[in-house]
Amino acid sequence: MEKKIVGLNTYFKSLEYENFDEYEFSARISLLDYDAVVINAEYLITCYSTSYDSSYQNKPCLSDYNSAQIVEDFKKIEGQIKELLKQGRNVFVLMGNNDNCYIYTGEKQYSGTGRNARQTNIVREFNAYSFLPIKLNVTEVVGERIDICCSSPYRDFFTNTRTCYYYASYFSVAENSTILGKIKGTDKVVAAVIPYGSGKIVLLPQIYEEEEYKTEDVWKENGKKYLDSLFELNRRLKITDEEMDLPGWAQNIYILDEKVKLKKQNTIENKIAKLEKELDKERIAVQEVQKYKLLLTSSGTTLEEIVKQVLDELGFTILEAEKGRSDIIAKYGEVAIVAEIKGVTKSAAEKHAAQLEKWVAQYIEENEVSPKGMLIVNGFCDMPLNERLEDVFPQQMLKYCVSRGHVLLTSTQLLCLYIEVCKNPICKEERITELLSCVGKYERYREIKDYLK
Repeated sequence: MEKKIVGLNTYFKSLEYENFDEYEFSARISLLDYDAVVINAEYLITCYSTSYDSSYQNKPCLSDYNSAQIVEDFKKIEGQIKELLKQGRNVFVLMGNNDNCYIYTGEKQYSGTGRNARQTNIVREFNAYSFLPIKLNVTEVVGERIDICCSSPYRDFFTNTRTCYYYASYFSVAENSTILGKIKGTDKVVAAVIPYGSGKIVLLPQIYEEEEYKTEDVWKENGKKYLDSLFELNRRLKITDEEMDLPGWAQNIYILDEKVKLKKQNTIENKIAKLEKELDKERIAVQEVQKYKLLLTSSGTTLEEIVKQVLDELGFTILEAEKGRSDIIAKYGEVAIVAEIKGVTKSAAEKHAAQLEKWVAQYIEENEVSPKGMLIVNGFCDMPLNERLEDVFPQQMLKYCVSRGHVLLTSTQLLCLYIEVCKNPICKEERITELLSCVGKYERYREIKDYLK
């Protein structure tokens, strides 16, 4: 029969996973009945903080009752963890956003007399990880890019669960620790294993909660995969400890072709590390290129930001626009530009042009200069390009726009312009001059196949 694991403050209960029990951190449950313990440290302190508690130095300050309760619970958990580790069992901690708090010590100070008498309750900072028998210096940050720098069985665990976790903190580790993962490109540790007694404290990145998955089925698939991998990791750690725990002197004896295999292993590991660095650089380079596709897919603030970036890279000077006013105010040389950016699931409408004209009139009133009005629209933005068969700028809005000197272009055309200028920089001035002098629909780049393969 497979050994049982217990989770404290975890979120796997809905999975009804065999041989996995789950309780609140404060539950009166004996951890010593289990082969291993998983503790989710995410927001652990908030389990003891109520609306009746106050704050001190921007951290929760627990009430008298909650202060006594948290000290009692943490001491109880720490004692059981020490015993588990002494017996060679393992403790897994999901490192999360778990900032320290302040608690009442029970001490009071008095000052003044009579009506001026004052009572001051003495508080102290309470370490949010003091349920562990080790000292941790933890910094809460959130991200996803983790460099796994360990061998099996830990590497297998991280590989099998790569869709299940992110980091919510980094921390300092003791000299006897083995680092399992770092924030990519840094020395910030987000996963490590620390030997203690005859067992191990395994500090792991935080896991995604059920509501962060698209569907319940996806959550169940990933949750089960995570627990399968955790049980397997615990099993392999026990085998490693019980069957492969060679003393130091044995490590200095080489048998058969062990030395050759070790050298080959080190060579391969170095190659993998180098390739992973190169792959990471290429991933970033690909992402830098792919972000321009947001001109084809996005709307709202995302579309506005990528349009601003493209115009900036084309040589436009982006000026600060007051919040709630025009989407973009810019200059190209001596030409002032006011732009309205829209991502819509249908075609553009006259109301979009009317909004643009409002910003143009406002600019004239404030600056006594007539800007070029530019309406940039990502029409039918939720459809593939080959299915966007209707005109983004319908005929009924053209008369209004032409009479006011607006230029109308799609964000797809803007992307094509950007691509052409990147490939052939010498044409930039000609293309932008053509764009800024256009009135009505911008006609270039109607055929996009030469730019979007």
